[in-house]
Amino acid sequence: MMGLFRVRVRVFDLRSESRSREVEMLVDTGSNMAVIPRDVVEELGLAPVELRTFTLANGETIVRPIGRAGLATAGRTTACDVVLGEPGDGAILGAIPLEGMGLEVDPRRRELRPTPQYLMKAMGIDTTA
Repeated sequence: MMGLFRVRVRVFDLRSESRSREVEMLVDTGSNMAVIPRDVVEELGLAPVELRTFTLANGETIVRPIGRAGLATAGRTTACDVVLGEPGDGAILGAIPLEGMGLEVDPRRRELRPTPQYLMKAMGIDTTA
């Protein structure tokens, strides 16, 4: 079982990268998305674009607003959908933003490291149609 660890993440407003805040986040590859704490959401002015339903580890379902933000850690950056946390929600860095930054978890060292990136080259496929 992987040990839990935290990393410092710069969360920023996609409309103005200078509006940012450092947040200590729990790395949780069992979670899909990043969860941004309520005080950071308010400070950066992150706006909800939709509501989604999530299932917690104990089977409980909750509804949370989704917004868009930039995340940066370990020399990598991504723009992604994020959960706009409610009071009491923890700061989480999930699998999708990790993939977006090209990072993977090193469970022995309890750190993030660059992961190989793959791309399919569409050879001989007409992409004009």
